Amino acid sequence: MARDRANIRVDMLSNTDYRSLGLAAQHLYKMLLIHPTLNYAGVADWRPGRLAKITRGVTASAVREAAAELQAGSYVYVDEDTEEVFIRSFVRHDGLLARYRMPIAMANAYADISSPKIRRFFVHELRRLNVANPSMEYWKESRVSSILQEPYEDMKTIGHSVGYEDEEAIGNGVTHSVGYSISTDETTPGATSTTTPTTTSTEVDKREAPKKLGTRISEDFHVTSEMAQWASANAPNADINIETMKFKNYWEALPGRGATKINWTKTWQNWLLNSRSFGNAASKPTATDKIRDTFAKGQALQAKFDQSTQPELGQ
Repeated sequence: MARDRANIRVDMLSNTDYRSLGLAAQHLYKMLLIHPTLNYAGVADWRPGRLAKITRGVTASAVREAAAELQAGSYVYVDEDTEEVFIRSFVRHDGLLARYRMPIAMANAYADISSPKIRRFFVHELRRLNVANPSMEYWKESRVSSILQEPYEDMKTIGHSVGYEDEEAIGNGVTHSVGYSISTDETTPGATSTTTPTTTSTEVDKREAPKKLGTRISEDFHVTSEMAQWASANAPNADINIETMKFKNYWEALPGRGATKINWTKTWQNWLLNSRSFGNAASKPTATDKIRDTFAKGQALQAKFDQSTQPELGQ
């Protein structure tokens, strides 16, 4: 049974993590919530090219980048192999289980999920709903209760690998790596399955040598003695106290991925170097100053000429 409407919670706009997302990621998330292929388990078809054509001027690459941001924040999970995308909180927030015969529709939708990972993530979210509302009637439906016995895994505990060059983090200081694809082992925390997964040497290498990730500026960022010595030698004209205050205010107020850096000391050093450059530039005469000076000199010469050509008094 196809969905003909969507339940979108308006309080989503008050969520701090959601507000930290970029416009493209927010747009994609809302578009997935109303997408006609989204089933009652919160799984939709993942076709970046088709999704791009829904909005003018958007490319498949832009859709992938927006999905990467959502995935880094654990909003969605994309399985490229099965061409499925899973909205993590859908089953808990949509309220469909309280409707007549919707629990059966949800169980049917779960059965249609092809991705092994998405199946486990869905069971975990359903178990969370069961813990929060254990007395609801829909748990008495055998097809629903049987899903709770399936293997499960918390999507927030998986490792995110980078599918394009981006070392910045998403959200308020959470250091997920931003990635379009996911590379994790098949271990299922808390699951009843006894299947032992195989792990390739490539996967081991990725886990042993993770990429360095960016973070937001810390609240206790301050100038150390080493930083002060560097500033004295390399930016002697900069007011360290004022520039550091401006530096912190700027980066704390900046939202989204652009507010994350790998090395905040280096970023602070560049800030001071730029402030010194700006200061030097400010001391140099501008084009307007030169025009004003030339005009003034011209007036002075004209006045001197006029004075020299006036007839002497008494002639």
